[in-house]
Amino acid sequence: MNAVANPKLSNPDGVKQARLELLRDAIFEQLGFMIHRAELARTFADLSDDAGLTYSLKCMVAHVRAAAQCANDLTALKNGGAE
Repeated sequence: MNAVANPKLSNPDGVKQARLELLRDAIFEQLGFMIHRAELARTFADLSDDAGLTYSLKCMVAHVRAAAQCANDLTALKNGGAE
């Protein structure tokens, strides 16, 4: 039997809390990637490696965007949307 199919067994508040926690974890992970990419970018800048610098910055921006999307999803879920 599928627990989702039986409304008596589902826990919408628990699911919402789990989704909020997963979004926070995703943001935390993206922040770690941003730190790593920023350190690489600094190293490439110090070495005058423009290609590495540019690539690291592009990757860092992608992680910023991913974190921002997760933050938007977190806010929407907390405000009652996307349930």
